[in-house]
Amino acid sequence: MAFIIKQKRRDGKTSVHLAESVHRPGRTPCHRRQHLGTLDAETDELILAKGLPEPDGELLELLRKKGIVFHGRRSPSRSEPEAGGALPRWSADGVRVEEIGRVGLLSSLARASGLADCLWTCFGVGDGSRILRLAMHQACDGGAVYLAQDWWDDLGGVDTTGLSSSAAGALLADLGRAAAARRAFFAEWLRVCGMPKALIHDTTSLSSYANDLELAEWGYNRDGDRLPQINLALVVARATRLPVWYRSLPGSIPDVASLKGTSAMLRDLGLEDFSFTLDRGYYSQDNLNAMLDEGIRFLIGVPLHLKQAKELATRHLEALNTFERRFLANGTPVGHMPCQFRLERRDGPAVKLPAHLYLGVERRHQMSLRLEKTALELAAKAKELSFDSPRRAEQWLEENARAFAKFFDVASRDGRSVLIIQPSRVADALKCQGLTLIVTSPLPDAAEAPGREEILEDYRSRDMAEKLFDVYKNATGNDRLRTGGDQAAEGRMFLAFVSLTLRALLENKLREASPKSSLAVPEALAMLKKIKQLVPVAGKPLLLEVPKKSRDLVLAMERQPEELAAARI
Repeated sequence: MAFIIKQKRRDGKTSVHLAESVHRPGRTPCHRRQHLGTLDAETDELILAKGLPEPDGELLELLRKKGIVFHGRRSPSRSEPEAGGALPRWSADGVRVEEIGRVGLLSSLARASGLADCLWTCFGVGDGSRILRLAMHQACDGGAVYLAQDWWDDLGGVDTTGLSSSAAGALLADLGRAAAARRAFFAEWLRVCGMPKALIHDTTSLSSYANDLELAEWGYNRDGDRLPQINLALVVARATRLPVWYRSLPGSIPDVASLKGTSAMLRDLGLEDFSFTLDRGYYSQDNLNAMLDEGIRFLIGVPLHLKQAKELATRHLEALNTFERRFLANGTPVGHMPCQFRLERRDGPAVKLPAHLYLGVERRHQMSLRLEKTALELAAKAKELSFDSPRRAEQWLEENARAFAKFFDVASRDGRSVLIIQPSRVADALKCQGLTLIVTSPLPDAAEAPGREEILEDYRSRDMAEKLFDVYKNATGNDRLRTGGDQAAEGRMFLAFVSLTLRALLENKLREASPKSSLAVPEALAMLKKIKQLVPVAGKPLLLEVPKKSRDLVLAMERQPEELAAARI
């Protein structure tokens, strides 16, 4: 059974789809969609999408039942521009206006970086170009995949064949099945990126609304969603700030358990003699032993709740507070103390690894104030409460104190349960505020030890991965997995990786063009959107007047506005 769906888009337009119910034996029925076009804002007539044949009698009847009229691909009611109004994209004599700024620059960056060649080599020119176009749509608009054809139709000047909702869905499913092609892409992309040695590794969770994804499991959700999730492990080249590899993991796998597999897969792709910068979530005795056994250099944060970390903090805290141990890191005073971290080896005696204890002076002050204030507020509330059972008191702590519950004990008083704060526990917690313990792999023979500034800067570079995760989830529209098929989900994650890489390339170029005051990517895309050209029926396209800020931006990126149209993929 076929029917028509009207769907409101983020940009205010209304998309029209032909839907057909599909029976799946043993599974929940679903429906397939075919994008037909958009509704004219004034007349509610169907503007047929490019590449589609004229509707037949059956489709026209379905449209009529939905209250949609169609008077042909070039309806007279849409052909004439209003007097004194802005020139529409299509005019009566066939002249059209095309936006060339955003996709022209992104295409140029994709070619210059080698990203486009990697996709063409591994997926073919046709599919590789379609992947890039879908990725550009997500990088610029953050819209759903099924809206890509409408978006490109609005820009004009590019063949949108293969970008319809159904075609894009099929392409993503094919991408999910093409494990060998994806592996070949990553091997080629690593080679194009110069086989980077200094890598940042981090993991995030992608919540899923689907119940039948094989990898979707319950685990520690970074976004606080009460949904099953897939974990995404991302590797970033520290020198170029570009994502170079990813893999998907079951949602129940913690960060600490994923490191060995990541190391083995990177070696399988041809990467040798690399180093990892890791946060505290990856710390474990097994991981450190495995990296030492495999000759992988590392720099990792150590959780401060460990006994040895507490001992080092207690031993060196007084020295960290002296002026002799201070230096400026990005204009902020930081204390530093070199020390050693004892690691028990599986086979053989324990080894002492180079370690560095840092004290952020301003950060310690702010964190201590916040901790002490919250603890005092909770203690004042708890003093006025009593409960009929210890279980009720523990439940109140869980709901109201959360991470501060460890500072309280449940005691009995006059037959009631009361909460007593333990000042010694608060004092112990205050000692560790603003402290960071970093452990590194042993230095090779005759190698020069890195300075305290270099080690801290290396560890803080983990922020690159966090920023890329923020872009992945919020700027490219990939914060949730809404597909119910494993292959389609894998294809969507690969497409998201390509769109993330495009955003990273643009951000890097912006940083090079304006190192002192880096322009934000959304602001740059808004400026590029104003670069357009007029395409007549006969003759050469004419570049329309480019605003000064937009022209300055393109010139700063060593491009010419006149070249952007030809650069489009």
